Amino acid sequence: MIFEDTNSAGTLDEISRELIQGLPSDLSDPYAANTPWTKAVTDRLCQMGRRRGMLACGHRSQDHGEWLLDVTWMVPERHEIALAVESEWGELGEVEDDFDKLMSIKARRKLLLFSTKNHEGAGDIMKRIESNMLAYPYHLAGEEYMALEVTAQGAFRYHFQVPSDGRLDVISFNQIGEPLSWPWT
Repeated sequence: MIFEDTNSAGTLDEISRELIQGLPSDLSDPYAANTPWTKAVTDRLCQMGRRRGMLACGHRSQDHGEWLLDVTWMVPERHEIALAVESEWGELGEVEDDFDKLMSIKARRKLLLFSTKNHEGAGDIMKRIESNMLAYPYHLAGEEYMALEVTAQGAFRYHFQVPSDGRLDVISFNQIGEPLSWPWT
């Protein structure tokens, strides 16, 4: 499947940078409780989606409530999901479960946010995600995935673009540049 390019959504690189730079300073502790992080990320992504002319769906959003995922940007006139987002601040199994939801959604761009302490365990999470993707037989060419790891040092970003439809033989997320700095540092 070839996705229509939804230019107004922006690239995952642009989305992740804008998200991180727009988070409120009261999140200066990346290990704070799950609830304030989820609310801040959801609120910020809904604002960003609305500014891009998208129907922004998410818990407590002004447009609509959650639509299967934590945040969804939709192009209503085309019935297309421009961005699918899941965030999970829990243990490996919980992160894995939320990521698996993203694989099942038809969307060009898919973003997962998760947290680690001092970057520990990120390798295990990324290996599990890659393993799950290898087992999944319904990939669509052009899908883009980004995993955004929240740490005290900054936001580490890992990216993968699906090269072909169906089951894949190789999946390797690549880290994008240096971690993004928090706006409060």
